[in-house]
Amino acid sequence: MSRWRWLPQPPGHLAVAVTGPAAAPPVVLLHGFLADGRAWRDVVNGPNLPPRRWLAVDLPGHGRSAGIALAKSENPWLALLDLLDRSLSNTLHGPFALVGYSAGGRVAAWWALHGQLSQKLGISALVLESAHPGLLDVERPARLAQDQQRARDLASHGLTAFVDAWQRLPLFASQLGCDQTTLCKQRRLRLAQTASGLVDHLQTLGNGAMPRLDTLPPRTHLPAIVLSGQLDTAYCALLPRWSQLLPAAQLRVVAGAGHNVHLEAPGPWQHAVAEALGGQ
Repeated sequence: MSRWRWLPQPPGHLAVAVTGPAAAPPVVLLHGFLADGRAWRDVVNGPNLPPRRWLAVDLPGHGRSAGIALAKSENPWLALLDLLDRSLSNTLHGPFALVGYSAGGRVAAWWALHGQLSQKLGISALVLESAHPGLLDVERPARLAQDQQRARDLASHGLTAFVDAWQRLPLFASQLGCDQTTLCKQRRLRLAQTASGLVDHLQTLGNGAMPRLDTLPPRTHLPAIVLSGQLDTAYCALLPRWSQLLPAAQLRVVAGAGHNVHLEAPGPWQHAVAEALGGQ
């Protein structure tokens, strides 16, 4: 397995781990909620992927970026763009691919569409896995209330109780078919997070607070693959909405997988990512 190393970062910048040949085309990886960049390490070392320079970012409130809070920002989603730009500006110098899962998929799409660095350098490929294009207005109040309640529960009852409840969500029921080693590794990563960082993330970058993306003008020429697991029916139903924003996107349903495709079906995930990267 390839060795990962942490890039030196000034205070207040997001933590970034890197592996792969220095001269290879770069791919930025954005993890989901309740994880960090370490979630990608097994899957990107698979045999089905071409040599790339993998850059795994720890998003605000997670991993080594747990101390970066956006709650005091006037607009956390705009502050996030600036944070991503600053954190990767010394590392990226030309077009790069961008891969995001779940919460990281929302962030990846937002950054691809609005980030100054991504607009300046160009996105060579975008892979969104189980990502939401943004809630409808009628759905938003209930999700905002849910995110805030989860933040209060986490602050009151602690991380272990929160992780236990999170793992019991119907969204992750399909993971019961995964091997115990994989599930134990995922649980350890979840328990390695901090309650305070996750509370800030829920309050500022949760799905309820996310700007809606599919009302923006279509980005006709942005190459993308949007993945959803067959067993995750709620997110499969969202795929047509992504085609409104990304008309050139390929929409894929991965058989036998649920919400976390790269965990439950790493082979198909790798093949999809390899296809997206093939033109680089």
